[in-house]
Amino acid sequence: MLHEFLAGNRSELIERCKRKVAQTVLTMETRNGPLLERTGKRAAQAARRGMSRRLRKRAARGAGVTTVVLRLYIVGGAPNSVQAISNLEAICREYLKEGHRLEVVDVLEHPRRALADGVLVTPSLAKLSPRPRANLVGNLSDRSKVLLALGLKGGGE
Repeated sequence: MLHEFLAGNRSELIERCKRKVAQTVLTMETRNGPLLERTGKRAAQAARRGMSRRLRKRAARGAGVTTVVLRLYIVGGAPNSVQAISNLEAICREYLKEGHRLEVVDVLEHPRRALADGVLVTPSLAKLSPRPRANLVGNLSDRSKVLLALGLKGGGE
């Protein structure tokens, strides 16, 4: 997209961005399923604005378990990527149980997405929520550092 912008196709780029906004879906999850789902411009506005007070209260009442959202960027079947996946799955099994959502993005299949998310090195783990966000690079073999970055108990062990 940036290359097109620099090349001068600004009107086409603007139209593509408008289509992306129209496809945006904002979903707030609770233990019992989606709490709120919005699409298009309303989703983008809601994401920028954050949750309203009413929705925060409703989410606090309905959600007994905080869902940790993680995104792991890997490169195919590279040894460090395979080790990062197994290390992260073990940590999630032990510390997060069912209270997590893990998305694995293969940079070879989705290079533009990785660049758009600012990923330059793999394997790379991004903790998206709850805040504060955190980014880790490497095969995640140092469990105490991973737990500390994720804000989980046992990070000081």
